[in-house]
Amino acid sequence: MNTDKIGKIILSQKQIAEKIKKMAARIEDDYQEKNPIMVSILKSSIYFLSDLTREMSISLNIDFLGIERYAAADNRGQIHLEKNLELSIDGRHVIIVDAIINTGLTHSYLIKNLQPRSPASLKICTLIENTEKRLVNLPISYRGFTFTDPDIFVIGYGLDYEENYRHLPYIAEFNKD
Repeated sequence: MNTDKIGKIILSQKQIAEKIKKMAARIEDDYQEKNPIMVSILKSSIYFLSDLTREMSISLNIDFLGIERYAAADNRGQIHLEKNLELSIDGRHVIIVDAIINTGLTHSYLIKNLQPRSPASLKICTLIENTEKRLVNLPISYRGFTFTDPDIFVIGYGLDYEENYRHLPYIAEFNKD
């Protein structure tokens, strides 16, 4: 791992933890007695999902989706499921959990893929939303932080560059140069 590529820390471990506690409390309030399924998008959201669910005392289930992206230069690449859900979501409340939403194309695909499976509700929870990169409108119910820089690329806390830097306990800018 090249530490020279780790730029300015944008969100500290403490900032992330404080925001997650607040998000978990909101979700708990909304899902008392509903036993939601928290659907994590592999691999970027593993730390976020783990910390988020450990802050909750409600009954819930966890499942995972693996997404394969074939990115084109314009970020409008093809998406398909590499790993599908193991649990049935029919009649269940589902919360899609991801660390970051940029263009929204992946999450739009997921909504179109999961909605026909008849969940009782389908919501999105993200730690970071970059509004300036958005290409499609999404109904995000739970968001931690909002970025507005279309050129920023971040690493850490599950977010990677070529499968590196995920393990960092904070979120930092990635120095591509």
